[in-house]
Amino acid sequence: MAALVVNCSLCSFDLTRVLFATALANDTDYSDIYDTDVCSVVSDSSVDLAESLDPCEKQNRRLYNLGHDLDSAFIKPVAKVYRGLLSPQWARNRVSNFFDNLQEPRIMVNSILQGDAANFFVSGFRLLVNSTIGLAGIFDIAGSRNIHSKNLGFSSTMKKMLGAPSGYYMIIPGVGPFTRREGVGWFLDVLLDPVDFFLPPKIVYEKLVLNFIVEREALLDVTDDLDKMSLDPYAMTRSVYIQKLQGDGAL
Repeated sequence: MAALVVNCSLCSFDLTRVLFATALANDTDYSDIYDTDVCSVVSDSSVDLAESLDPCEKQNRRLYNLGHDLDSAFIKPVAKVYRGLLSPQWARNRVSNFFDNLQEPRIMVNSILQGDAANFFVSGFRLLVNSTIGLAGIFDIAGSRNIHSKNLGFSSTMKKMLGAPSGYYMIIPGVGPFTRREGVGWFLDVLLDPVDFFLPPKIVYEKLVLNFIVEREALLDVTDDLDKMSLDPYAMTRSVYIQKLQGDGAL
């Protein structure tokens, strides 16, 4: 899913929790998140590091809270409607798989840029198998055979090829928490998505919006639990995000 300029004055919707959920799941299968004790996954070292990487905490908190209100008023209701219209969970998983399959070309491009031939071929194989036998990706046939590619993006490419530092923690409007490098990398992932070069602009925009709704729906239960379980959702989200980056070697 596009940011423009990376700085500490950017605002955020409640979808800052997207990466919180990703940190717990470690992949795009959100079904395992719901039975997870979210408060048990954050280490003290991650909390300390997260605080040191957030010099703009005051501004980020203010914008995070604004985003929470916007999400509650507009985005969350749309996600609930989507959940109601496309039931049961099995049907929504087919849509999620379709969008996951569209990420493989981007992974292949960054595998080439990083000189990771093995991941390039694994990602290409996944794309071929899931796009054909998996009916345009709605069934993850390769994944069911335990064939998974590393989710490489432009952020990891900038780190490996240019030695770009991670930078400070920040909020990007309508998307979520990032470090500076992760934010720029995410923007490039969206801007230079190979799939979009073969689609008319109208379809590209519709794809982005639908994918946005699909991801928000997948996090409805997670964000509700976060609001109930944490006295400080902002700090919890930040700490888990930083801990994920540590685990991925992305700091």
